[in-house]
Amino acid sequence: MLLYIQKKQIVITSTTKENINMTLDKAYEIIGEETKLKDGKTGLIVFDLDDTLLHADSSVMGIIIKKFTETGKWENVAWEDTAQFAKSPYKDDKGNPKPGYKFDFSEFRNPEKIKQSFFKTEKDGKIISKGAEPLVAQLRMMDSNLRAGYDVAFLTARGAEQAVFTNLMKWLKYRNLKGEFVDLKKNKVNLTNSRAVNDEKYTKEYAGMPDGAKKAAFLKDKCSKYSIVKFVDDDQKNLAAMRALHLPNLKVIEAQGFEHNARIAERDKNKK
Repeated sequence: MLLYIQKKQIVITSTTKENINMTLDKAYEIIGEETKLKDGKTGLIVFDLDDTLLHADSSVMGIIIKKFTETGKWENVAWEDTAQFAKSPYKDDKGNPKPGYKFDFSEFRNPEKIKQSFFKTEKDGKIISKGAEPLVAQLRMMDSNLRAGYDVAFLTARGAEQAVFTNLMKWLKYRNLKGEFVDLKKNKVNLTNSRAVNDEKYTKEYAGMPDGAKKAAFLKDKCSKYSIVKFVDDDQKNLAAMRALHLPNLKVIEAQGFEHNARIAERDKNKK
């Protein structure tokens, strides 16, 4: 048997029934394509947003760290963007605020700031926001899984679910095999499979739970409805919470960081 790849097409000159599936799986892996779902299986790939699918302008919105002082009042002591908050010294081992502190996510519920986190914004000739930059590795993963027949969903620690997903669907595009950017609404993206776990409507459901546990509870439900579920996130605590579920049909994937954009661009340039 001889297998080779020509212009992203898999060419098999000879084969046998026994090794065809293994060969195709390996070939798809080489060219960055996901193996198509088969035998009636259903698949869902779930992406975190911030620092997984996109890198938002960190100056637009962040988390305000508050401390309870001797005056009996809460005072602002720090401001952290999403990358800083993932490793915040104000969190305990479970991701909750350390004693005497609390986290204020109000900026993530501001509709105008949410929009600015996705799109470049100018006011009076000054740039207020540079908008979101895509993390190419995960976007290519999304494209590949869509082509393979997977449903796509999003799971974020943000609040204001409707505003977040409305702007996301305007910002995000799917690149098909022709290289065309297509509106995701025309593909298999069902927002009922998506969730912003800190939206106010989930307050009772997730009372007292850290973000990782909230996401884990949501994914556990999805694993009961799909043959295969993949979850992609950049936060180590979230990844650990998913792995701790020990679900046989859940694949946990660590996202590639923003620094990989330059490497991918260089690799693509060398292919031309």
